Amino acid sequence: MLTQTANHLTVNLPQLPLLTFSGNSNQWRGFWSSFEAAIHLQNIPNIKKLNYLIACLKGDALQAVREYDITPENYEVIRKVLTEKFGQSHTIKRSLHNELHWIKKNDRKWRVIVEAIERILRQLEAMGENFEQSSIEIIIESRLPAWILDKFTNKRNKNHDNCAFCNEDHWDNECQIYFTLKQRIERLKKLNACHNCFESGHTANDCKKGKRTCFFSKGHHNTALMLDWTRKEITL
Repeated sequence: MLTQTANHLTVNLPQLPLLTFSGNSNQWRGFWSSFEAAIHLQNIPNIKKLNYLIACLKGDALQAVREYDITPENYEVIRKVLTEKFGQSHTIKRSLHNELHWIKKNDRKWRVIVEAIERILRQLEAMGENFEQSSIEIIIESRLPAWILDKFTNKRNKNHDNCAFCNEDHWDNECQIYFTLKQRIERLKKLNACHNCFESGHTANDCKKGKRTCFFSKGHHNTALMLDWTRKEITL
């Protein structure tokens, strides 16, 4: 239905139910985008916005703001609390990585697994995740049936660079020639290569490719420079 007032054409769309949010960081961006369009950007008093927001919250999300008074000035306060607790990029990325880790291999449900992995990867990509780190490939490979992996093996091998340490055709963190952390650091020094992106000609402090985050430990170093497979932190 269309109505016109003072040279403005208004489209009266059917009212949609508001999404709810229970504290799953993976769902925060979708929830907030919907709430923002339906309520936050509307020209209504903050107390009404807050009532709508509280009505949409469940579980951990509701618990996080339960003790705040329902007053107009607390709308922005509560919105900030929710954003900081559930909507930070690093929180969402960590939650997505955890979800990927918890996917179980099941050859009979391979289509569901592929769709779940694709959904996670697309969200990580949209948030600027760097997929040059090979470790995410290792996780994905361990969840997929062999016949699916066989279809992509040749394509994958053509699309990734050779090992930064020995120049052979495998991922950096799979190198067996330069296997230990000490060997890899010494090799990078010999090649005059950056400890962050492994390219030569500059140092990690001057690297313009963004600080690498270890896929396993989430430490600030390249995954191939993780101390060992017990997820210990290192500082370069």
